[in-house]
Amino acid sequence: MCRWDPVRLKHGYKNHLSFEISGTRGTLAFDQERLNELRMYRAGQGGFQWLLAGPDLPGYAAFSPAPAHQLGYNELKTLEVHELVMALAGLGQDGTDFEQAWEVERLATAIRLAAQALRWLRIEEV
Repeated sequence: MCRWDPVRLKHGYKNHLSFEISGTRGTLAFDQERLNELRMYRAGQGGFQWLLAGPDLPGYAAFSPAPAHQLGYNELKTLEVHELVMALAGLGQDGTDFEQAWEVERLATAIRLAAQALRWLRIEEV
């Protein structure tokens, strides 16, 4: 039986914010304690593959020009603020708008409410 923990506390972890998405074609897994890594599994191709951040990604080279060096939380916040300022100046890339962000929040709320109610919940109910 699933129990919802409103405190969301896990002892022994520094910052274990993580997600895993699984589907018929594979799985993606992310753990914020391993901030510069993404694990990907493609169905029928063996084990997980590690995708590592490097200077070929936008903003990474400004902090670390060599691959296999970690960017930290503060560097990522700096990159996020840079993207926000560029978007406000009309120079950013197209990204998530407020309506899309609202839909993501709506989905997260539906997941939380479904866990509390211990039943499936249609997104339209939120």
